[in-house]
Amino acid sequence: MAPTAGHGGPPRLRQRIPVKVLLANDTGRVPHLGCKAVSDAHARLLGRCGHEVAHRRFLEPTPATEVTTDDAQVRLLEADEHLTACIDDVDAVIVNGEGTLHHGAGRHLLALLALAQRRHKATLLVNAVFQDTTGFDETLQNLDDFTVRDAWSLHHATARGFAARMVPDSYFAAGFSGHPHPLAGDVVTDWHWQRGDVGAALERYAQDRSTAFLPFVTPSADTLWPGVPGNLATARVVLTARHHGVCAAILAGRPFVAMPSNSFKIEGLLLALGLTNLLATDYDSLLRARDWAVDHEELFASLLDRLTGGEPLTTFRRLGISAANHEDLEVVRLAEDLRRPAAGA
Repeated sequence: MAPTAGHGGPPRLRQRIPVKVLLANDTGRVPHLGCKAVSDAHARLLGRCGHEVAHRRFLEPTPATEVTTDDAQVRLLEADEHLTACIDDVDAVIVNGEGTLHHGAGRHLLALLALAQRRHKATLLVNAVFQDTTGFDETLQNLDDFTVRDAWSLHHATARGFAARMVPDSYFAAGFSGHPHPLAGDVVTDWHWQRGDVGAALERYAQDRSTAFLPFVTPSADTLWPGVPGNLATARVVLTARHHGVCAAILAGRPFVAMPSNSFKIEGLLLALGLTNLLATDYDSLLRARDWAVDHEELFASLLDRLTGGEPLTTFRRLGISAANHEDLEVVRLAEDLRRPAAGA
C-alpha cells in the first residue's frame, strides 16, 4: 500500500529544524494495550527526526461544549491562557487523531488546530480515523499535513476536499520487547463496549472452543503492551474486534479474523490490505473467515511489508529530519510526562 500523496511541504517549517511541538490527544494514560503503544511510537518517531515534544496534552474527556459553533469552540480554547502560552512556545501543533474524529466527536481537537493556525503555527493531524465529520473545513484545508491510517478515512477526507494521505498506524513504530509470554492456539480479544453483537459472537466462540483471552483494555496495560506482538507469535489464529489487535497480529505474522468496532477503522484497514474477506459480522461468518485464515497461514507473514512497503513510517516527514536522533530522549520525556499528576487530580 503506497501512501497517497498530499500537498506540498510546510512553508512555516522549512527553516526550523529541529522543531518544538505541542502534541495533543496523546493516549499514553489510557489503559489500553494499543493506546500505550501509539503514545510510545509518537515519542520515538518524533525523536528519530530530532524533534522535541515541548508540551504534551493527554487524551481528555470530550467537553460538553462539543456542539457549539466552530468559532465558539475556538474562542473557548483561546480563553485558556496556559494553552495559548504553550502554543506560542512551539513551532508546530500536532493532534493525534487516533480513534477520536468520528460521528461528530473530536471538535475540540479541530478547534485546537484552528487556534494554532490563527497564531501562525504549523499544524498536523496524524494517525487519524476520519468518519462522519462536519465543520472546520478551512482548518482542515490549511493543515501542513493530514495523515489517516485506513482506506475509508482517506475516502471520507478526499470526498470532503482535503489533501490527506494514508500512512499505516503509528502502532507499527512502537518499541516492542522481545520477552513475550506465548499465547498458543486460538486467541480471542475483547471488543468495543458499544458492540454487544460482536461481543456475543466472540464469547460464543470462546465458550465452544479452548481459547486464550487477550484483553486490550486492562489495568496492566503499562507493563503488558510491549510484549503483545511477541505473545501472539505462537498463536494459531487471532480473533479480534480491536483495531490494534489486527495490527498486533500483522506484526506477529499470524492469521487473524476481525470483527467491527465503533467506527469503520477495521474495515478501512482490511480494505487497504485487500483482505475484506477477513471481516466477520456474526458467529457463522466468524467461523468461515477463521477457516480461510488458517488455510492461508503463509499469506500473513508478508502483510506488514504489504502495508508499509518495507519502509519506515512517514507520519512526521513534513516536519523535516534533523541530523540528531533524539529517540531515547523523547522516550524519557514521555515517561516523565506520564508520571506527572493528571490535570484536575
